Amino acid sequence: MTRGVLAVALRTMVISGAVGTALFLVLITLAIDPQLRQDVMYGGGYRLFVSWGPAVAAGVLAGLLAVYFGRRRELDTRVRQALTTQPVHRQLVWLGCCLVACVVAIAGLYWVLSALGPGADASTTAPISLVPRVLFFLALPAIAIDRLITILRAEGTGLSEIAMKVTEPWRWLGLTPVLLAIVLVSFLLAPFRVGWPPAVLVVGVLGVFLVAALCEEAFFRVMVQTRLELLWGRWAGIITTSLLFALFYALIQPYLVLIPLPGDTFVHHLGMALLIYTPIGLLCGYLWACYRNIWLNTLLRTGLFLLAYPPPGQ
Repeated sequence: MTRGVLAVALRTMVISGAVGTALFLVLITLAIDPQLRQDVMYGGGYRLFVSWGPAVAAGVLAGLLAVYFGRRRELDTRVRQALTTQPVHRQLVWLGCCLVACVVAIAGLYWVLSALGPGADASTTAPISLVPRVLFFLALPAIAIDRLITILRAEGTGLSEIAMKVTEPWRWLGLTPVLLAIVLVSFLLAPFRVGWPPAVLVVGVLGVFLVAALCEEAFFRVMVQTRLELLWGRWAGIITTSLLFALFYALIQPYLVLIPLPGDTFVHHLGMALLIYTPIGLLCGYLWACYRNIWLNTLLRTGLFLLAYPPPGQ
């Protein structure tokens, strides 16, 4: 009984601390940066509506489908069993180091490329930012957490198999909220749509976004969020990971980015990232918690990438 009370208290403390910190940072950045206030209120808060509206609608639908047609308890039990024997705390420390290393590597790449000349801007060098993502979000974590444990201790996490080998039909019901979110965002951004370039370039950009989405969702949702859920509970894990996700984009905004935010200061980037990327992270996190299907998350992120930052017209 005492352990259960302590667990509830811990979850409450984590959720309250994460939400309180995020709100405090948003209020501080809004108070400090007048440009941020102007951008947030642009078009009557249109950016916020585009970010939060579809995410809330898709999240509600994802939850309803999972509750009425899914077997979430059984799936959660499989996830817990996959991580029961793992050194979760040490793995989270390693994942944190990978996150920091990815940010530093992206900044270093930008510094090197910008020294080559003014032509090496974000639009032409963004694909190169995939290298740190693949290395620090996918390759090194997978080697250290899964394959290395398999070799040294003869027991892998089994989490990658749950995430990637989706054989239960109900775990594909998440396609409905994914498509709903993409359609709603597409409708809301229709007045700002630009011309698309030739198909070859579209396919190339699609490949960049697909790889970026897969790496980020594997790292933030499958690796980080799942372990935080195990330690702190479902919503504490979702919220904390979503804030880390938003902070990651705030930090890489001055460098190689896929969806640039307006503004030139870190205060502006932090405020906009918390307001714009947090709802995306919450939707992706809840989608993962409901269905544990990495392909749904990858499809959602790729679709949003293409809608929010389509290739420039010729």
